[in-house]
Amino acid sequence: MAMLILNESEVRAAVDKVDAVAAMEHAFTMLADGKALLPDVINLEIPQRNGEFHIKGAYLDGSDDVAFKAAISFYDNPAQGLPSSSGLFFLFDSHTGVPKALMLDNSLLTHVRTGAAGAVAAKYLARERIDQALVVGCGTQSRFQIKYLLTVRDVGRIKLYDQAPEAAETLREELAGTAGLDVSTTRSLADEVPGSDYVVTVTPSHKPLIMADWVRPGTQVTAVGTDSAEKQELDEALFAKADVIVVDRLSQCVRLGDLHHAVDGDVIAVDDVAGELGDVVTGRVPGRSGDAQITLADLTGVGVQDAAIASPVLARAVEMGLGRRIET
Repeated sequence: MAMLILNESEVRAAVDKVDAVAAMEHAFTMLADGKALLPDVINLEIPQRNGEFHIKGAYLDGSDDVAFKAAISFYDNPAQGLPSSSGLFFLFDSHTGVPKALMLDNSLLTHVRTGAAGAVAAKYLARERIDQALVVGCGTQSRFQIKYLLTVRDVGRIKLYDQAPEAAETLREELAGTAGLDVSTTRSLADEVPGSDYVVTVTPSHKPLIMADWVRPGTQVTAVGTDSAEKQELDEALFAKADVIVVDRLSQCVRLGDLHHAVDGDVIAVDDVAGELGDVVTGRVPGRSGDAQITLADLTGVGVQDAAIASPVLARAVEMGLGRRIET
């Protein structure tokens, strides 16, 4: 038996041939239709190292693959000249359980599927025209949120915020050459949230960054960074203020997402959640139905997303003759 090994550059070449947003719509549809098998998330935090591991995976009905991934973040790494995130994917033959592929992607696919999921939320929950998008947190994932948002919405201008202003400035410089894109930085969320139609948070924060009083009617807020019980990006009161609340997976968000702070604090009840993102994609639950609505998406990252991106990437890599095979 032989297993295909792909390095990051090979994974990058293959994923460029995949429609990531469509793959995420498929992932959430399969989850909503009850056609996915997935375990609970395994989280391991190492506070003394400022690091964390997340292990997720799934089988999507009809797929030839079962996918598992480890996504790893060590937030002090940049000071040592190392990336803050790394990781890998394992794919197994769904018919036999035999290992098929090892993707040494250094979290690339996690970033892709997370950014594309943000775009799916925007597609169904944001206003048709976004005059100002505010990106809170300017690490690696912010690049993917912006990239895929621009595939589903026209954006007039983008404001960038990071607690480390130099990170926001670096991202601004990267985006400055993008044709037709007005990008600037800000040091005040209180000043910029009220003027933003779209707010996405991509941080490891342990305290609220976006306060309910700042959010005006018509705004879409997407929280991406909260994927463990200790993290929090949104003021609990924002959940009570929102007209439509959507989560990627309810059972997960009530344990690990920003939602759990609002539910545990008796700000809202679980029944106040409109539904999961897959319910919106399939039309079972309406998304945005009016320009004045405040919509909120709590995205903690679901194993179906990893399976839905890994399988087509593997298929494209095989078609392109990428990687090397080793005997197992």
